[in-house]
Amino acid sequence: MALRDDLPLMPSLEDFLPRFERLSRTVFTMIDDEEIVEKVIAATQSVVGDLNQPDRGLLMVLPVAQVYGLRQHNQPGQ
Repeated sequence: MALRDDLPLMPSLEDFLPRFERLSRTVFTMIDDEEIVEKVIAATQSVVGDLNQPDRGLLMVLPVAQVYGLRQHNQPGQ
């Protein structure tokens, strides 16, 4: 019999049953173009479905008042 290191010292029957694990991802991004914001929302909903339905996710669009540490990088063609 192999020892399991994922069980508590005094396990209950529930500790032996398989568990449903919910995976989640958190993505933060700053977009300064309203047209791109709308495209990101549409693309997100095309992958996860209607965000107004339960258990689909959460997407927020917030105004950013101040940003520190963000530098403009030279883009090709500028």
